[in-house]
Amino acid sequence: SYDTVIVPFQKRVSVTHLKDHMLIRKIEKSDFIQSSFSYLNEDGTTKDAFTLPLAVNSIKDLNDEYYLVEATIHLECANYHQYTDEQKKAYHEHVKDEEDYLVLDEYPFFFNGAGFINGTRNNLFLVNKKDLTITKITNDTMDVESVEIKDDMVYFVGNDYESMKTMFASIYQYDVKQDKLTKIYDNKQYFIRKCIFVKDQLFIVAGIKTCIEGQSFLTLKDGKLTQVLKTPYMLHSSIGSDC
Repeated sequence: SYDTVIVPFQKRVSVTHLKDHMLIRKIEKSDFIQSSFSYLNEDGTTKDAFTLPLAVNSIKDLNDEYYLVEATIHLECANYHQYTDEQKKAYHEHVKDEEDYLVLDEYPFFFNGAGFINGTRNNLFLVNKKDLTITKITNDTMDVESVEIKDDMVYFVGNDYESMKTMFASIYQYDVKQDKLTKIYDNKQYFIRKCIFVKDQLFIVAGIKTCIEGQSFLTLKDGKLTQVLKTPYMLHSSIGSDC
């Protein structure tokens, strides 16, 4: 049983369970970049909730005050969520004028299942539950790959790059109370895929020698990773095709 279900109307249908809510994404056409949400009651009826000027990929309960939101941004309009309606209109007119061609100046510029990703990043935002104020907590150029929440701390695997994405993502910690972002592991060795909590222990899932080997579980202490478990299983493979 739940009190309400939050329904964000976005590109695809998905369900995410929040503290007292459930999130379902659906398609909704708009002239602007936005994600609209509705409450879904237990009897199947819906009620409009709120709209965020973000291309939301996921939304989670951070605490009683904030949602933690992952959203895709384009570097051409990295602070789109702060634009006025006139600025948004001007941006979309600019995009429409250039829709016949695409400038590829990054690598990778294409991703299986997503299409062209040139100039896009997955950023993290805090959204105030009362007034919907949006605060970005990552750099524009940060591409967030995995997120975990523990109390008032946000841990994430991220790759901060300007033109070429490396295979060595680093690990970051964001302190909500102090509004402080810290890189807690500057990676130049492991092929890190995820960070996950098991009870109170943060584990890093990574390949030790290659990106296509069985994954290892590592612990992080004093800026150093220590392997505690080696498995023959892959959580991700970089070998894929849209064919």
